[in-house]
Amino acid sequence: MLNFAPQLRRAMPRAVVWTGLLSMMVGFPAGSGFSMSQAPEEMDVAAVLAKTLEGIGGRAALEGLNTLYIEDFRERYAMGQGPEPGVGHFRMTRTEAIASYDFEDDQFRLDFNHTNHYERSRDVTELVIGQSGYLIGLDDFYLQREPGVRVMRSDRWAVAKKSERLLNPHILLKEILNDPSSASLSDDQHTNTSGRRLTEDEVFPVTFVRDRPTGKRNVIANDTWVNRWQGQNFFDLSINELEIDNEWLSRWRDAVALNGAHHQIEIQDDIHPITLHVNTKTGRIDRLSTMEHDMAYGDVPLEVTYDDWQQHGGIYFPSHIRISLAGIPYLEVTRAKVTANPTFDDETFVAPEGVTYKHDEMLATRGASVSQLVRSFTSAGSPEKALGRPRIDSQELADGVYLLGGTPSDAVFTLAVELESGVVVVEPGSFDLKGEAIVEWVEENMPGKSITHVVVSHHHSDHSGGTRPYIAAGASAVVHETAIEFYEGLLGRTNSTIMPDALDRNPAKANIIAVSADEPYVIEDAARPVTIYPVVSGHTTDMIIVGLEKQEILYSADLYVGAMARLLRVGVNMPLTGEASQSALELNAAIDATGATFKTLVGSHDSEPVSYADFKTYLGN
Repeated sequence: MLNFAPQLRRAMPRAVVWTGLLSMMVGFPAGSGFSMSQAPEEMDVAAVLAKTLEGIGGRAALEGLNTLYIEDFRERYAMGQGPEPGVGHFRMTRTEAIASYDFEDDQFRLDFNHTNHYERSRDVTELVIGQSGYLIGLDDFYLQREPGVRVMRSDRWAVAKKSERLLNPHILLKEILNDPSSASLSDDQHTNTSGRRLTEDEVFPVTFVRDRPTGKRNVIANDTWVNRWQGQNFFDLSINELEIDNEWLSRWRDAVALNGAHHQIEIQDDIHPITLHVNTKTGRIDRLSTMEHDMAYGDVPLEVTYDDWQQHGGIYFPSHIRISLAGIPYLEVTRAKVTANPTFDDETFVAPEGVTYKHDEMLATRGASVSQLVRSFTSAGSPEKALGRPRIDSQELADGVYLLGGTPSDAVFTLAVELESGVVVVEPGSFDLKGEAIVEWVEENMPGKSITHVVVSHHHSDHSGGTRPYIAAGASAVVHETAIEFYEGLLGRTNSTIMPDALDRNPAKANIIAVSADEPYVIEDAARPVTIYPVVSGHTTDMIIVGLEKQEILYSADLYVGAMARLLRVGVNMPLTGEASQSALELNAAIDATGATFKTLVGSHDSEPVSYADFKTYLGN
């Protein structure tokens, strides 16, 4: 478990610099009147930048930094994946990383070994060469594809570029030297960030590991959460190992607190201005602050803290970096090795053969707006240039019943059911543009009918993040009763400036229909009635599944079917551990409780349905 202990800062001796030389160093005209004795409030951007360059080793050292090699360890978190709506943080991956940079030729290579919350590892290389990008290895959060070589989409290219700028303020300083007009001096109290900040009770419990067979979690929690759930059925279903640590979040916040006086250099940026907080005493950059977008919470502050600066090859680098999003942990980086100006072999930055990158600036802008979301979920989804939105692929499961996927994919599959009075959509997925594309698909394929209901199986961000466009189109949201407050927040915000969606552009009050924990909710129709069943599950407190009883089709959401479909594709029809997973047992109990007959089972995370007969074989019957 993480310690989050604050790192010691090592002050660097200041050199004596006279005014004329200082002005030459930062590229501003001599005679600006600056001297090192000026009070902070009297200093201009040229003087503050000069002090910042001095703090990292001087302009000559920065300009002489042509290549860089870093080995580090990263722990990445995500919001919106807790066991109950709007509550709970999640460690997505632990990563061993090697980063190689060639600043002269504008290229870098990131070699990652990611271990996810199920303790599964995958290797992937991200290679960015100027205005092109490539992926090599297994770049798939859900492990649904084989390792290979493919081009990056432009959103992913922008995510890689932005992430490295955040982790390496030297890149930003180089950009300022190339274009001094991009920087200005901000007021000392200006933080350049607003938006939603999550509270302690929204962060706990923090999941670190999820056991694959049982789905249970290893968590750190505070007393408040434990007292609310301990002794109840959900606690036993969801928790494997529990550690009570009321100070877990406080230690992080203490470690990233900005202490002392700071100058602030504001840098122009296409998404939101970036502010460097420069310590007035040391000249070191203690923090970077900006804004990004989150699908559930809208515009949120993004803050990067740099600690424990160490000298390598005559220039100083932070050894410990923390990224906070919405005021809570999102990434912690501990650097094990830094080499300034190494020599790379000829193969380090060679583009793979057989694939061609095509840049799309619209996609790049969108990726940079949600960079940390994409870093947590590699399948975050974005539009294609030709369409402006994902291309919707459909397969007809029965008359008037379609399973929809998107290209690019968010790894979530949506059910569309045509009724006499309109259309019911089940499982919006993770992002807004997919919803906009499905609204268009319904208009084209079911003329004269609109979407009346959007059913969300549970609150996890990869399932609920795309709900808002359906509300803008006039649909009612159908969710478990325990999630009402969460969806009121998700669907009630209409003020995003980073990445406005359909509901920002066309504000509408959401009609939210609650599914009782005690009985199903039915959307009546003569040919295709839709029944939404509440489910007792250790995955979340707000799980629901959807049955089309006349068609004998069940949409099982996250209850195992997607995993089983992947097993069936490789010829496995029995649990690899010799016993059924808890998720499968929960699904079996839920099916029995409906009293209905279902022949076809559909999961959220796979395009292939599973027969009920195969499911019973898996259970051992």
